[in-house]
Amino acid sequence: MKKEAILFGLCLFILGCNSKSKKPVFKEQVNIAEFFDGYFKEYLIYNPNVATSLGYDGYNDKWDNNLDDLYLQKKKAFFLKWRDTLQVIDLESLSEKDRNEIDIFKYLLEDNLAGLELGIQPGTMSLNHPIHQYHRSTHHEFIKLAKGDGSQPFKSKKNYNDFLLKLKDFKKWLISAQSRMKIAIEEEKTLPKKIVVKMIPQFDNWITSNPKQNPFYFSLARIPDNISSEDSLEIVQDYKSYIESDMIPLFKEMKRFLDEDYLEHAREEDGLYAIPGGKEQYEYLVRHWTSTDLTPKEIHELGLQEVQRIRSEMDSIKVLTGFEGDLQSFFNFVKTDQQFYPFNTIDEVIARHYQTLEIIQPYVDSYFGVRPKTPFEIRPVDPALARSATANYDSPSLDGSRPGIFYDAIPNPKKYNYISMESLFLHEAIPGHHFQIALKLEEESIPMYRKVAGFGAFSEGWGLYCESLGKELGLYTDPYHYLGRLEDEMLRAVRLVVDTGIHTKGWTREQAIAYSMENMPVTEANATVAIERYMVRPGQALAYKIGELKIKELRKKCENELGETFSLKEFHDLILLSSSMPLHTLEKIVDNWLISKKVIVY
Repeated sequence: MKKEAILFGLCLFILGCNSKSKKPVFKEQVNIAEFFDGYFKEYLIYNPNVATSLGYDGYNDKWDNNLDDLYLQKKKAFFLKWRDTLQVIDLESLSEKDRNEIDIFKYLLEDNLAGLELGIQPGTMSLNHPIHQYHRSTHHEFIKLAKGDGSQPFKSKKNYNDFLLKLKDFKKWLISAQSRMKIAIEEEKTLPKKIVVKMIPQFDNWITSNPKQNPFYFSLARIPDNISSEDSLEIVQDYKSYIESDMIPLFKEMKRFLDEDYLEHAREEDGLYAIPGGKEQYEYLVRHWTSTDLTPKEIHELGLQEVQRIRSEMDSIKVLTGFEGDLQSFFNFVKTDQQFYPFNTIDEVIARHYQTLEIIQPYVDSYFGVRPKTPFEIRPVDPALARSATANYDSPSLDGSRPGIFYDAIPNPKKYNYISMESLFLHEAIPGHHFQIALKLEEESIPMYRKVAGFGAFSEGWGLYCESLGKELGLYTDPYHYLGRLEDEMLRAVRLVVDTGIHTKGWTREQAIAYSMENMPVTEANATVAIERYMVRPGQALAYKIGELKIKELRKKCENELGETFSLKEFHDLILLSSSMPLHTLEKIVDNWLISKKVIVY
């Protein structure tokens, strides 16, 4: 009865919040687990794609049109309603852990509402720029589902029928995307021209009827044996009919629109500063991705300091290798000498990653007390997207039946430089994103809403921090591998400079590429992919270095105050089991842990 009374009270409160009165109806003790469960169930209604990624049944036939005005109105009302319900909770009756959860939840709601006010969808997709060239664009994410080897199930006839319905929702989304881009033309809020020319040729793989090239046909080659031949034939016919009559013509129209209409109006400037409201959008995105109050100017200056510090370390590696010449000559040597390009096939690159796993396995137990049960795999990024993609990690399903996947972008294995492979593995796989994300999904004490919430500075900060653990995990024995680690750290420091430079200081794409190449042994092609990513995902690249610096700061504080009693394994477990959250909440949790350890010691 108590549970029903509480929920009834919450309903009354919500109704009261929709009236003109702003005063809370009452304070009530609530079951926090049930409270968050109610939120998450409603959240999935607006985010069926998230439900699919987690492995929930009942949502695989839906794709939310998050560009539709009515959807946006409902989403805003949803966030406002749950923010208002927080007023009913008697915080004094809660444990410290539950109060932290409420703080995180409130932060998340306020952040989403602030983004919507500026025309930015939760998940940081700008309504002005619903599609772009980078592989994290919404339409690229959908196409990844269509291939049949991701989170969308293709195990039964119903699964295939579900995805056909999802295709129809996706068609509506694409039509809405084109409408938003037409509005962007009118409001002079278009993408940079240098980006649009990269988007247009990507459509070639989606407007062909060649089933070996068009990913919308790929699932038809995966029809399992448990589906009868009659049903299989029906599936093939239905898919081919819809792809050829609806999807291919729509993609042709999108390509024509980009080429003939949008490109003409695409902006010459490369940063958000150049569009109406762009300054405010970028300031929001900086707060969103870093979960701090740092200004773009402060982050730019921090980046310049970090670049100089890492350059000094790189110079030390140059001396260690015996290379004669300045640092730029050393970079050129590492970029061009054939010894750093040992691969002929994509399979050889993937095999080298698995060798890294074998090296670190004996050391992992010394530094991590917790580890996920969920397996992971290593795969190449879709070749059609590899030239515009970077390495990334895809979450496993909630029940662990689908592994976590580390995708490496390998457009040409013969031009794949090996020096950063060890640090890349530590970041994307173990103990980086795979440990952090899989453990988050497995940990029962973490509310479901937080398992899907994105706090970039925590997750990407953890990934970058893990790169610094290479020597402790048996890696970086070759000085060139350590140089690769410094290159990856430099990349994240350079991001602080170029991201803020592009979006607040008028830096051009070319200027940012040149700055990257001056400070890293990176090819122009790789530097270009990176800079074009920052142009279409403003602020996201700031999360890595800001988060890493905070985690290192907290570790150093614990080491200094606990001395010989400090356990790195316990510290890592604390971070991982706390899971994704704003940095200020993480700091509070670590401080409280530190106090508890000091009480035990003294």
